[in-house]
Amino acid sequence: MERMHDCQSDGMHSPKNIPSLHQTFLQRVGGAALALLGTLGLWLFPIPGAAQIPDSFATVGPAAHLAMPPAVRVVTFRHHKRNDPTAPPQEVPFLPTMDQSVYDALKAEAEATPAPNASQLPDAPAEPADALSLVKNFEGVNQTLAFGPGSGFIPPDTHGAISTTQFVEIVNTALVVYDRDSGVVLKRVALNQLFGYPVPPGQFIFDPRAAYDRAADRFVITGVAFAEAPDVQFFFIGVSETSDATGAFLVQRVNVRQPPFTLNALFDYPILGIGTDAVFVTSNIFAPAFVGADLVVFPKAPLYAGQGATITVFTQLIGTLTPPIVLDQNGSSFLLANLPNTPFVAIYELTGAGDPTTTTLADPFTIDVPTYRIPRSAQQPGVLNTLDTLDTRFVNASTQIGTRLFNVHTIAVGTFPTPRWYELDLAAHAVAQTGVFFGTDTSDDWNASIVVNDTSDVFVTWSSSNPVVFRDNNPPSYFAQVRTSGRLSTDPAGVIPSGVVVFQSTTPYFNFRWGDYSAITLDPNNASCAWGVNEKINTTVTWGSRFFSSCLAPVASTAVATRWR
Repeated sequence: MERMHDCQSDGMHSPKNIPSLHQTFLQRVGGAALALLGTLGLWLFPIPGAAQIPDSFATVGPAAHLAMPPAVRVVTFRHHKRNDPTAPPQEVPFLPTMDQSVYDALKAEAEATPAPNASQLPDAPAEPADALSLVKNFEGVNQTLAFGPGSGFIPPDTHGAISTTQFVEIVNTALVVYDRDSGVVLKRVALNQLFGYPVPPGQFIFDPRAAYDRAADRFVITGVAFAEAPDVQFFFIGVSETSDATGAFLVQRVNVRQPPFTLNALFDYPILGIGTDAVFVTSNIFAPAFVGADLVVFPKAPLYAGQGATITVFTQLIGTLTPPIVLDQNGSSFLLANLPNTPFVAIYELTGAGDPTTTTLADPFTIDVPTYRIPRSAQQPGVLNTLDTLDTRFVNASTQIGTRLFNVHTIAVGTFPTPRWYELDLAAHAVAQTGVFFGTDTSDDWNASIVVNDTSDVFVTWSSSNPVVFRDNNPPSYFAQVRTSGRLSTDPAGVIPSGVVVFQSTTPYFNFRWGDYSAITLDPNNASCAWGVNEKINTTVTWGSRFFSSCLAPVASTAVATRWR
């Protein structure tokens, strides 16, 4: 058995590089799942070239607009509260963008895939040369320090961003500001206080995101509160008044259960992106089943000034729609989505985003990619407890440079959950290059994020667990790691090496939910470096986090195109 790097370039993909497990959805899905799919009208045939967007998502509806009042200036103070470690945590369930029973059946099929027999695995080729080095490595916030109900939320939704002087980490339900040089905590505050949201009983802010706008030298943060009533659920967006994230934030809140949004619907899994003249937020909508994704466009100038403005809303889009971080002055922003068990990704083009009178979202087009399917859960050595790898969604913002878009998602490669990354050529509607990366030849790898600098050098972070003891314990089994890697734009197409270990957890984790995402962002002080943040295990029942910087430097490459499993 082998796990291919699956490296491709110039818009080409070869069926021989796709394991037979991937070549047809129908062969992998059992009768129960097929019956459900047929009943729901969700047939998705992974035949190369047969890109089929469901009719309900093929056309973008008219834009709606909502007038927003001026922002509220919120000043907070450092908090020292800790959660009660003896109290039970609150677990936030994962909501797939398909019928829950179909998702459960597809996950069950993935779980039933036989694991490899380590004694029969061939030797692996030599490891590619790795140009990446770990520079900073700091302890992040943990479950006890993150506020929230009881002993905190599970999963943490670990996210963050780096500026010229600070690293901002945001989790359920806290924001922590660190000095980037020393890792010293400058401020820790609950999200409810940060967004100026009084705490009704049981109400907390979750699904947080953070981004740094290097052009404006400002932080942008987002989060969503649990619903207060059938017609009340607030989404929050805040912009640091200056470059200092310990200072005031200009905060706006949107009731996402009032028109033009959907009444009595859950606004879930919002993703934050930044363009040249607007800030984008996407979200999955459940009423109670999945009805589509929303895109909310905030013109940047009034948002950053704290002024009242009109925002633009598009609804009923493809699920887990992922906005970009745009690095140049491109007036078009491209949003990315996927549908599990298909051979394509879908792209929306957004134009005129800085002015609600000109904001336009075109109907989606598709780019053929190797077929991808839902991965099984990640295994841990010595225990039956597994860790959640979600579906095949892109969990974090893309990087957009000109007409190139970069992102990564976790899919099934052979029997293993594995991150696959893409460079998409938006002009040619083709894959420029793609590949997979992983820790060892027997590891489970997931929860990946990617960022790309202006010269197309790539940085990634992800979670890795190796449940298999290889011959002579080489490589050894290990509990969940935080890993990072990268590639220079001049490296062989598609290849990202196994990288370095940022943190090695020393115990298994008995909670299933993991992630739901990680983050890695460009260092504005050094184009050859990036800063990442990801979840780790503190105890069998509590999570922690690690944030770090890594840098790329040219080295002689001995990269190979495949790794044997």
